[in-house]
Amino acid sequence: MTTETEYPLFLLPEDLGLKGRYNWDAREAREYREWQLGTMDDRVEGLLRFFDEPRGASPSDHLARLGEKIAPLLRTEPFCEILERPVMLTLRAGGKDREVVHKAAGERELADAGWSLAVDMGLLFAQYLQEAFPNARWQTVRKPRNDIDYNLPVLEGILSYAGVEPIGISEVVARRIMRDANGPDEWKQTYEYYLEGCPP
Repeated sequence: MTTETEYPLFLLPEDLGLKGRYNWDAREAREYREWQLGTMDDRVEGLLRFFDEPRGASPSDHLARLGEKIAPLLRTEPFCEILERPVMLTLRAGGKDREVVHKAAGERELADAGWSLAVDMGLLFAQYLQEAFPNARWQTVRKPRNDIDYNLPVLEGILSYAGVEPIGISEVVARRIMRDANGPDEWKQTYEYYLEGCPP
């Protein structure tokens, strides 16, 4: 692994980041997709340099080796942080708002560096999926508005029933590893799961 201590952060273009993706119009969603895809190669190469893990192995082996190096970092600063206070979520039911605890005080959460690392693993995951599914194409989800991937780029042509949003998938994997809910080979397992068509 490189001797650099600071992992390069994944920073959205300021105007898009401040507005929030659920408020983007079609032009802004397209702008984000073009920006994400335009930064993909550099972000992935930066990830591989940081961990001194060049390509060459099979995708599964490569993801497994990276996972072994990344897992311990996700449980330590500056890649994770301990929440000092609970994160509340407002739910609306029966015409009334109700606040529930979304994340409890004392829980681990991805810090900016950890989230950026998860993003870059998602971009690498996307590249490997595109190699395995050469007909897959990037599309932006524009409806319905309550879709979890609304306004985000997804890979169409891997699954028959839905697009695949690699960054969101990788973020879930990183959080599970951070919280010890799964081991460092989960990126490898997730990749192989998609290769097999996501069996039940």
